[in-house]
Amino acid sequence: MRLSYSNAAQIEMMNAISCIDTEEELYELKLLLSKFFAAKAQKEIDKLWDNGTLNQENWMKSERNI
Repeated sequence: MRLSYSNAAQIEMMNAISCIDTEEELYELKLLLSKFFAAKAQKEIDKLWDNGTLNQENWMKSERNI
């Protein structure tokens, strides 16, 4: 049986988590994951900007709605 990428990622995360011994190491893992997902989000935002879906005008509109 072949694992999906999702299942393989879960297994990798469990292996990483099992090595955490201190609160500092947990903080480092959280920071690493935060940076990873922030980079993925920025990459998608850049794609939207480059293809014109997102631009200065609609960005400003979305900021006013927050």
